[in-house]
Amino acid sequence: MREKPAASTLCLALAAALAPPLAYAALEPHIHPASPVLSAGEHVELRATPPSFRVIGWGVQSGGGFVTREGVYYAPLILAEGSEPARVGASGYLDGQRVSAQVEIRLRAGSVPGANSCLGPAQAHFPEFGEYVPCDDLPELLEHPVPNYPESARARGIQDTIPVHALVCATGRVIFAYVPASYLSPGPGAVPIERDPKLVEAAIEAALRYVFQPCRVAGNAYATWVAFAVPFRL
Repeated sequence: MREKPAASTLCLALAAALAPPLAYAALEPHIHPASPVLSAGEHVELRATPPSFRVIGWGVQSGGGFVTREGVYYAPLILAEGSEPARVGASGYLDGQRVSAQVEIRLRAGSVPGANSCLGPAQAHFPEFGEYVPCDDLPELLEHPVPNYPESARARGIQDTIPVHALVCATGRVIFAYVPASYLSPGPGAVPIERDPKLVEAAIEAALRYVFQPCRVAGNAYATWVAFAVPFRL
């Protein structure tokens, strides 16, 4: 006569049947790369995993810098020796549950060239990335050298107008610039516009050679952010 399985064996079999699959741990929200290291003004493209993690917002929790809605983090323009790491978080939904994840970004001491002399005499700190400084006299473009058209883009007949956000110092010089993401239409599910990476690089390089009459408040020059476009036409 066959022996009946022991109660302990039945319990183990039942537990195994009810246990979540081993891949369950992979469904926890994470941000990659896991521990990036940046110098002043450098950036890193962060991504949330697993793919089912639907991010609804990114934010810098500490350490300064700026993160875009797409998860691109830019380090501060001046980093003192011993600066604390930046902490960047993403929040959203995973399998119908509200979740969040955080990544720590180590920061190397240093500064973007020109950053230490960028602020006006009456200015205590850098404006936040993209922050508008109310000016009595708005920045006025004085010099805008023709951008270098990448041969790879020219050969393929690629034309574009690249939007740029630039930090114009109290001296009128641009010390930092980046290209924000653009979308075909606003709102949820918006489709980003794909741009040629070489044109993006060329637009930033050109922007760093621009010269402005700086923003002025009560007669004092101020550093501020300016938005403009760099065209590439054949």
